[in-house]
Amino acid sequence: MRLSKEQISLARKIDLLSYMKKHNPNNLERVSKKEWALKNHSSLKISNGLWFWFSKEIGGRSALDYLIDVEGVSFRDAVKHLNDLYGDYGSLENKSSGKIINQNKFVPEIVETKFVLPEKADHVRNTYAYLRARGISANCLNKCLKNKTLYQDIRNNAVFVGYKENGEPAYAFKRGTNTYKPFMGEQAGSNKQYSFNIKSENSTQLKIFESAIDAMSYYTLHSHNNTIASHPHLLSLGGIGFNMEKIPAAVGYYLHLHDIDEIGICFDNDDTGRTATKHLMELLEERGYKVTDEPPKVGKDYNDFLLLELEKRQEQYER
Repeated sequence: MRLSKEQISLARKIDLLSYMKKHNPNNLERVSKKEWALKNHSSLKISNGLWFWFSKEIGGRSALDYLIDVEGVSFRDAVKHLNDLYGDYGSLENKSSGKIINQNKFVPEIVETKFVLPEKADHVRNTYAYLRARGISANCLNKCLKNKTLYQDIRNNAVFVGYKENGEPAYAFKRGTNTYKPFMGEQAGSNKQYSFNIKSENSTQLKIFESAIDAMSYYTLHSHNNTIASHPHLLSLGGIGFNMEKIPAAVGYYLHLHDIDEIGICFDNDDTGRTATKHLMELLEERGYKVTDEPPKVGKDYNDFLLLELEKRQEQYER
């Protein structure tokens, strides 16, 4: 049976936030007063009636757009599903025959995606060259490659991996290595609780960063002659699109596993970073931790700081 104009019109009027609150509220996470994110697609943000999936650079207004472009549901099935939820599609009158047709309820496959690491390439040349160009030390790269928290996938993306306590991978953040075609985003099914980190052997200090490259930049900055004797725990959040009324899952989990006394928040020098720092400091201080605000001394983020510092050192060497 063909869809009617009324059914299509109703489907197009339903905004994504309303749909998620009704259909899958456990997948919603409040980022700020006016912004929400999806737990299974953390780079997809909902604000002012619109949504945008930053890792894929696509967006829309309606739940219909989301079902088609993000979940891969066909136009017809998406319209039927939305009418099931919001209209009376379950018992439509067939106007040509005057009979009632009982439709089976359609429920699209919108479930938590099973996490699978991106397929591994047989080399790390692109990733190594890209991160070295970003100033990351060979020692830091080799440490992460050895610990399997970094590798290169078959699309030549650098992949930053986080693990469960039992050693099972559960998180991956992908970053393109072609500077002319920038790309970044989390692997489908990633659990932010297990974000990329560089563990310490004996420190009781934790430094928290927005990105894996910032954490690696901090490691490199505090290296001497390309080695580092001891360092604090370094944790990346894979972005700061978190509910500012709660401690991020990655932070809470890390604090549960490790003996931490002091925490440094190393977010970016921008409005978002400054706001997130303020909220996170308050939440952690309430729980008795000694917390300090440690943004980069210069530049927007710690990778900017690293590159500027390396440039300064080179100039001093050439004098």
